[in-house]
Amino acid sequence: MPLIAASLAQTMAITTSIDDASSRLARTFWPGALSLILDAGPAISPAVHAGRHTIAVRVPAHRVAQTLAAACGTAITSTSANRSGALPVSTADGLAELAADPRVRVVDGGATPGGLPSTIVDVRSGPPRLIREGAIAWNRVLDCLNG
Repeated sequence: MPLIAASLAQTMAITTSIDDASSRLARTFWPGALSLILDAGPAISPAVHAGRHTIAVRVPAHRVAQTLAAACGTAITSTSANRSGALPVSTADGLAELAADPRVRVVDGGATPGGLPSTIVDVRSGPPRLIREGAIAWNRVLDCLNG
């Protein structure tokens, strides 16, 4: 389950450590659409990391998302509201059926910018690995690491 944090400092509080390469990527691309695979710290529930002991975390560019993570005092889970195979939802009104579920809470921060999902990378050990290509081109990630 992906996580969003308010800052690099908040991210460091939920991981066992952050390597130099991950830190360099975070300082370059956060806030933004880059998710980093990191080792989960003890405060992260196994329900979140599914027993893998790793997390995907990013600091989003969306101010409402950052504010929510800051208000919670820790990174929060973040998933897409898009149904598999359906067109992306960009407004709270587009959530219709999902928002009608009494277990769901929707914070309407206005229309989302849309676009590609975050790029997910793992640079913890060995050569950098692209997990999912997204909004940040892989060559930009490699340039940052090699620069």
